Amino acid sequence: MKKKIFALLTALCMTASVMPAVFADGEEEPIECTCATQCTAESKNETCPVCGGEDADLSQCIGLPPMTAGDGEDEEETIQCSCTTLCTAESKNETCPVCGGMDTDLSRCIGLPPMTVGTQEQCSCVTLCTDGNINSDCPVCSAEGADLSTCKGKPAQPVLYGAPRAGVTYIDADGQTKTLTESYTTIDLNNKPTTWNTGWYVVSGTVEINDRVTVSGDVNLILADGCN
Repeated sequence: MKKKIFALLTALCMTASVMPAVFADGEEEPIECTCATQCTAESKNETCPVCGGEDADLSQCIGLPPMTAGDGEDEEETIQCSCTTLCTAESKNETCPVCGGMDTDLSRCIGLPPMTVGTQEQCSCVTLCTDGNINSDCPVCSAEGADLSTCKGKPAQPVLYGAPRAGVTYIDADGQTKTLTESYTTIDLNNKPTTWNTGWYVVSGTVEINDRVTVSGDVNLILADGCN
């Protein structure tokens, strides 16, 4: 009898020692979300054991919303300056998201200085500039080393002594006084062409032509009063 009782107790002890292990093996470890950024239906972390499934409950996601993930510095860096002209404290682009605020940092403005935004100095001359007669008010011709061939002025028209407003009065080869009504080319200090074609030419003032003059056709030359 004692042997049977002992054997029964031994069997119970062995059973008790095995049961906890069986229960422990049957338990499932809890699944935890691994997301850093909060998942949405349009964007979710497929590697997360909680959110990556096809019918996952995204309310269990522990990630932070995109606008609050981090310290907010990334959001500020995405704002870009839209200026084409460089802003100053006196003149700034109020529509620019960077420069338009009340206390904005204008050093972040990417606009170009006003003088370099598609601008170029223009000749303002009315009379053609020469080496001895330069328009000091013109930003192009008065510049140091300026190329006077770019001057937009027209050659100066000389004052012909005794000439009426309607034309040039001259004495022809027969000693007759006549008035020129045709168009003519003025030759003076500022205009000394070396090729003379058919037509009328009026010389005024002191003119010295050092190069050879080529004459073609019927050329008529009038010397104005006081010319040399």
